[in-house]
Amino acid sequence: MFERIDAICAKGLKTLCYTELALSVLSLVAMVVLNTVEIVRRYFWGLSIVWVQEVTVLFMVWFTFMGFSMITYAKKDIYIDFLVEKLPGHGKRAVELLTILASMVFIVLYTYYTWKLFQSQGAQTTIVAKYPMRYRTMAPFINGITLLFIYIGLLKNWILGLKHKTVGGTN
Repeated sequence: MFERIDAICAKGLKTLCYTELALSVLSLVAMVVLNTVEIVRRYFWGLSIVWVQEVTVLFMVWFTFMGFSMITYAKKDIYIDFLVEKLPGHGKRAVELLTILASMVFIVLYTYYTWKLFQSQGAQTTIVAKYPMRYRTMAPFINGITLLFIYIGLLKNWILGLKHKTVGGTN
């Protein structure tokens, strides 16, 4: 029963991370296209689109936070393990647990305060483009929830003694 629930959760998390990766790529493409159009218009015709900078910031936020979920899921983030590799087996496990728990504390606080920011923004809009400020806050909030799910999976794997596994259970 546990294995079936675990497999369903792992598949859901994988789907969520790949969906966020797709949103990240779309945001990057939109940002590049929008800025290319702005540069061409300004260079050839002397015309500028006044809202480009605000929309570029929106796309950059979505690109960054949605992409980070997949990086964390795939364990492609950068870390230095020079000292950890010199520890005996139980020392490495202790550092792994400490890293997972510290990350989870940070993620809970990050997600909580992102939610508080989202709530406080109410009907605020950007000055020029007039899109809701909440659009900028949605990506970090979604990222926080996804990261929490990822680290819950890592903690589960640590408890079960699964080494070098991604959250989904594959190498």
